[in-house]
Amino acid sequence: MLIPFLSRNQKVEKMNTDGSVNDSEQLVSFMKPDSVLTWRLVDGHFKMSFDSVFEYTMQHSEEKRVTSANGMKVTQPKVAFFGCSFTYGLGLHDSLTFPYLVQTDFQEMEIHNFGVPGYGTLHCLWYMNEQLEKENFDKLFYFYIDDHDNRNALLNPHRRVKYFSIRSHFQEYLEYLKLYGLTIDDMNFSQYCLDKQDSLIIQKISYQDLYTEIPFANYSITAYQLEKFMNRDDGKLRKNAPEITHRLIKQMHSVCEKKQIEFYFVGLGASKRTEDVLQFCKENKIHSLYIDIDLYSDSMTLYPYDNHPNVFANQLIADSLSEYFSEVVY
Repeated sequence: MLIPFLSRNQKVEKMNTDGSVNDSEQLVSFMKPDSVLTWRLVDGHFKMSFDSVFEYTMQHSEEKRVTSANGMKVTQPKVAFFGCSFTYGLGLHDSLTFPYLVQTDFQEMEIHNFGVPGYGTLHCLWYMNEQLEKENFDKLFYFYIDDHDNRNALLNPHRRVKYFSIRSHFQEYLEYLKLYGLTIDDMNFSQYCLDKQDSLIIQKISYQDLYTEIPFANYSITAYQLEKFMNRDDGKLRKNAPEITHRLIKQMHSVCEKKQIEFYFVGLGASKRTEDVLQFCKENKIHSLYIDIDLYSDSMTLYPYDNHPNVFANQLIADSLSEYFSEVVY
């Protein structure tokens, strides 16, 4: 079964407890659709393969990826990691993700990996609020990459990816939504923006309104330019995207303060935008850490299969976090 967050060279299989493949389910994915968050993790043990050459396994429990702490009785402190696919560890076995590696270094902590592929700051904020209704944490980390700005404001590059990833196997997508009692009309995509009073507001955009496709845009320069013009971002929205992210981070910090949880911002990857967010955090007295590595170079990614951080990059992130934990956090 192919769904929008997978390319056609990727395959997901559900595993039994003994490590064998479970062939009883025809529609298999490690994520499920959600009308608010767009996607959630599915509990279970899964194997993903790329072109039947590169493969890895992942295990989810209680809608989060396992770390070595899952199932263990550990005392304080309880630590939550929120982020996107970089935090989740897409492309790696459970034990090679940086949340798992940090947990291994700090057995006296209980680390929970709430990273979900495709999430931005706004999704992490909503998911954080939801989880904090169920349980409390002593410390909470939000892991940021600069693409989160696009996701928060739903700018054109992100709208286009969402639209065409669904369109490329639309009938399969409808079938998968039906499995969870949803239709395409239930799937609204969230966009944060600033209104005329400079207040942060949210707008819901349907799949049909995500992107305007012009016929033959891949073959005609005129059609391509027209499609580009029809889908251009509102200038004010693009300009305000960084400010939107700043306000969402401030909301995260405020929620944690009210619940007496220590909040930490972690900037992943070397970029000017990440440096700007770190400066914002310092000015607002928000604990922050900058992990300054080039996460987009071939040596740091799963190239040629995927562009997510590889084993080496995850180990570097884990080492930086463990050092920070030893000196500042713990």
